[in-house]
Amino acid sequence: MTDPTKKVLGIHGNSSYMEFEFSFFTLPMYLLFTPLIYVPITLIIDLRIFAKLMNSKLEKHINVHLFKSICMFQFMCFLFFIADLFHLRLPTTGIFTRWCASVEPNHFIMSLYILTFYINYATMLFPILISLMRLILILSPRNHEKVRVELDSGYKFQNFR
Repeated sequence: MTDPTKKVLGIHGNSSYMEFEFSFFTLPMYLLFTPLIYVPITLIIDLRIFAKLMNSKLEKHINVHLFKSICMFQFMCFLFFIADLFHLRLPTTGIFTRWCASVEPNHFIMSLYILTFYINYATMLFPILISLMRLILILSPRNHEKVRVELDSGYKFQNFR
């Protein structure tokens, strides 16, 4: 037990944290395994999008840059899931409590926080990037003359109704 007169600022060296007994039968531990339900399905969908990207290089009517940004977005979402797992889900289970109390303070946890926030902000920017790319495709397509002719013919057809 620690001396009550000694002020402990963190968990480093605190005997109550170093003697912590981890149990698998807690709610955070059960919640740790819930992503096993949806992550494999998400990875299958991501791999199908990536396969479509690889096949789209052969086809001329698919915008490769848009598919690349969608694939990068999905990859960043998966990285965010992994970073979130190590940033929030695993520490709440108590798996690292004894280890954090026994090691010297270092920059590992700070680096983990910085990496998690970087991935989070990068993931939030991808919907803006994809929307911007779609807007550029609508405003200035590569086959502008063909699109203009089709729009004009459709407009004239609607006027004759």
